[in-house]
Amino acid sequence: MTVTKKKTTTKKAKVLHGKQAINAIEKKEKRKLSYKECRVVELEGYVDGIYTCSKGVKTTGVGQTGKWLTKTFKESFQYHEKLTKKLIPTYNKLPEKLQAELVQSTYRGDLGGSPSAVALFNKGKFILSSREFLRHKEYENENTPKQIKERILAVSRAISLYEVAND
Repeated sequence: MTVTKKKTTTKKAKVLHGKQAINAIEKKEKRKLSYKECRVVELEGYVDGIYTCSKGVKTTGVGQTGKWLTKTFKESFQYHEKLTKKLIPTYNKLPEKLQAELVQSTYRGDLGGSPSAVALFNKGKFILSSREFLRHKEYENENTPKQIKERILAVSRAISLYEVAND
């Protein structure tokens, strides 16, 4: 009698980016995303399945890890926007584009990881906050992927533009 081993294959999760990722989330959650939500999805991408990221962390959906593995993107986004509002008390008075950059930064963990930049922002010292935000270990590391550096730079630029608009 010959025993044949059944070959198992693991289907690799497909990563969607940009408009494809936005469309997938809108379809999955049966709703239109806000501008701020679109910005997060555009940058994070979307994976329909669980995968292990480069840091060895189980991840799903729109970069959702830990307790967010089983939550919807909407729940995850709302939590991170609420956290952004705690960090930046004037959040609701800010232009939507700046709000979007601040939330995408909180979503990724960068804003909360830069208490000096947040403090300067909250004191109305936007140019100094913008510069301080770039004093980020990943931004300064030559091995950091270009996309991550661009996200960090986008936040810094949005803060700088807010300073210019308010002069």
